Amino acid sequence: MATNNKYGSIVETFLGDPILVINPLSGKATPPADLNIVAADFAAAQELWSGKVGFKYKQFRLGDVPRVVGVGLWCNMADGLVQIDVPDDETTGLIVGIGGKSYNGANVLQQANIFVPNIRFKVQEFNAIEETSLFLDTSLLDYALTGQPSLVAGSGYYILNAYLDAATMDFSTISIDPAYAAQPLYMRPMVVIEHTYPLFQ
Repeated sequence: MATNNKYGSIVETFLGDPILVINPLSGKATPPADLNIVAADFAAAQELWSGKVGFKYKQFRLGDVPRVVGVGLWCNMADGLVQIDVPDDETTGLIVGIGGKSYNGANVLQQANIFVPNIRFKVQEFNAIEETSLFLDTSLLDYALTGQPSLVAGSGYYILNAYLDAATMDFSTISIDPAYAAQPLYMRPMVVIEHTYPLFQ
């Protein structure tokens, strides 16, 4: 990805907890059988955070307007899973959705979804950040609920989350050693975001 930043903004990579956990893999398929993952297998939307485990920054200031510049999915079995969905189908395969929630200064949820409709990205392969450029429209933020934008910690904020948003995901597992059938399969989101203000923790 390009690293030039002439606007002096902040570019950070955000992760989330796994949005898919199949433990063990054999609960859905034992290699070399095909693996069919359906929406009921997906985990709930997971909050996106930068930093590291135990020291996570995730609270965007209310006046911040982030731009998504990269999206990816990390998978621990990426080398063995081969997508067999139609590559150009926008309802199947590796589709990542991004949503957001707003909170007031007392950390009370005010809006369960600040993006209508939510943003969706089709990811072509695992363990790679695919470049994109999309401003997240935060115009639905209701400052009467959250409080007015402020750069002071303890004021209102919003949090972004990511989730899988496909009807199904189908993979060939012929390249996975059958011994891995007893191991868990994980997928987690990776989102690169350009924004203006430092995050609250």
